[in-house]
Amino acid sequence: MKIAIIGAAGKTGTALVQEALKRAYQVNALCRSASAGKLAGFGNAPGFELITAPSVTDAGALQQALSDVDAAIVVLIAVRDLKATALVAALARAGAEAACRRFVFTAGEITAVPSPDERQSLQQRLMLAVFAPLMRLTPYSLRDMRDASRQIRQLDWDWTIIRAPTLIDAAPTGYRLGALDALPKEPNKRRSAVVIEDSGLFDETYPNIILVPLAEDPHLAISDLAVQSLPTPENGCTKAYFALAHHVTTTSKQRIASTPSRITDAQLIEIRRLIGIAIGLE
Repeated sequence: MKIAIIGAAGKTGTALVQEALKRAYQVNALCRSASAGKLAGFGNAPGFELITAPSVTDAGALQQALSDVDAAIVVLIAVRDLKATALVAALARAGAEAACRRFVFTAGEITAVPSPDERQSLQQRLMLAVFAPLMRLTPYSLRDMRDASRQIRQLDWDWTIIRAPTLIDAAPTGYRLGALDALPKEPNKRRSAVVIEDSGLFDETYPNIILVPLAEDPHLAISDLAVQSLPTPENGCTKAYFALAHHVTTTSKQRIASTPSRITDAQLIEIRRLIGIAIGLE
């Protein structure tokens, strides 16, 4: 089988390239010229062809990538000057030229609109309510991503949209707890926090994550806007703590020291719900 992978240089893209080559597929990998170095490790792999262009919407590069392939996998993203809607439109034109009709798109949990007969989970509805306003502060466009998913459904091709925030070869786990790196005025001080969103909405190249701080002092918690948790082997805490949803913030990934500790899925959903209340969505 021969496939094209569009947007091949990111975390999802490189995982797809690796898996495809492991299955002895021929791979046309398209990425931005500036990101080509991330695929250097595949350069000598049999059946691997790297195609670069200033933008993945480049007509010539797309036609080359889609030439004589059985299917195309597209890592869909809308960030800064790259619009997902523009990529879908360019793919439609290039696919018609190259006679490629089978497309699989990857998207986050909430970045693709549900089909008319699809029922969104409570977690997905909460994520949309909480993170849609926050994404306006980032270079990512949730609206453009969702518009692109509508656009895909209207085109005459064999398509699939997979909601896959991140692809890793490991057992599924919950969202991690982390310790914030030192602040400038307190060089030896570390703060515990829970990461509530890192790759579900953002591409791996985005430098920040969304988190809420943890506190042991109940006086720092607003009872209606905090989630209390007792020590468990999973969360790794030695004392009861409060996740302060009303202090939701973002920080650089470089300031995070990841730990193996985890909160539960139910706690994550509740924290996201309380954030929605704190910022006036309920």
